[in-house]
Amino acid sequence: MATYTKKELENSRVEIIGTIPYEDLVIHEEIALARLAKELEVDGFRKGQVPPTTARKYIQDLAILEAMAEEALMKEYGDIIKIHAPDAIGRPDINITKIARDNPMEFKVSVTVMPTIKLPDYKKIAKDENKNKKEVVLTDEEVEKSLAELQKMRMGKNDKEDKTHVHEDGSVHDEEHNEKETTQEQHPTPALPLAEGGSEATNPRLTKEGAGGGEITLPELNDEFAQSFGDSFKTLDDLKNKIRENMLREKEMIASDSIRMAIGEKIIEGMLVELPDLLIDGEIERMAYRMESDLANSGMSLDEYAKMVNKTMDDIKVEWRPSAEKRVKLQLALDEIAKLENIILDAEQINKEVEQLKQMYKDIDPLRAKIYVEGQLKNEKTFEFLDAQ
Repeated sequence: MATYTKKELENSRVEIIGTIPYEDLVIHEEIALARLAKELEVDGFRKGQVPPTTARKYIQDLAILEAMAEEALMKEYGDIIKIHAPDAIGRPDINITKIARDNPMEFKVSVTVMPTIKLPDYKKIAKDENKNKKEVVLTDEEVEKSLAELQKMRMGKNDKEDKTHVHEDGSVHDEEHNEKETTQEQHPTPALPLAEGGSEATNPRLTKEGAGGGEITLPELNDEFAQSFGDSFKTLDDLKNKIRENMLREKEMIASDSIRMAIGEKIIEGMLVELPDLLIDGEIERMAYRMESDLANSGMSLDEYAKMVNKTMDDIKVEWRPSAEKRVKLQLALDEIAKLENIILDAEQINKEVEQLKQMYKDIDPLRAKIYVEGQLKNEKTFEFLDAQ
């Protein structure tokens, strides 16, 4: 019967030292020999057709013993991890330390495990930070400014087909630009575009003299202007109300995110955890992947970006490390809170959002999509729990 001892290492790693009796090892000899024989080339036999009894003459005994050890470890590994390292992450390092005929086999397995986490009083932190919530205010001046920005977006479009569209949630899609949402002052304020097929008759315009003497056209703000965005808008007030609704929602989201960020900062400041390099390096790679995707939209690669800022990718990743550590800590904290508070996800909502992702990204792996959606929903529900403190 195999025996094991466990030793805690630094950086959230454990080492498992094991011994497998020879009688438990030798039972794998035929399978090991047959596997080695398939790769053997011997005159008079086609590759893969060498009989095991013949193959034994051409294979060193140590190679057979090592193949036997591999078979034995494959059989034992699941139980080893399940019992001694149930939170293992990443690939294990497996080393055979002693093997010989008629002797027990000795080996070592070292693997990274999820770190032990000690959280501060996260409920009290959330309660204290939630006291800083302020009522979100949106002024008429901000709405009017957004409407004026909308005019600027429309000026000069009478000489070309308007390719912008409005969605029910008030977001804007422009075939010449990426989809945007009506946001507060510091962001571009795309409100709602011309209806398809709009014309001078349905979209009256005012003219102003430009700085260079050219004529700048601006749409007149009236009910016809509002109606040009679609059937949902009968009057200019309808348009203003939608802009107000979207801007207010955006401000509320920004205010909520600010409080959540403060809660997260205080939690990770107070938590005790030894982060394994594996998790930090994994987060850095995800950051690189996200940046690579963003740069690809502008036709630039990561290496080209690094050259542009006169750095190597290794330099950039070193700079990212503190941020990656904070991201990992926050995710570990949220996962632990979700576990402690028994936060349950809705299966129907998961399936719905997975289907939406699959429609947006036709080649997405369904399992990865499900894992991503579950993670996002769990984080949101955990923050909702903290919002309520």
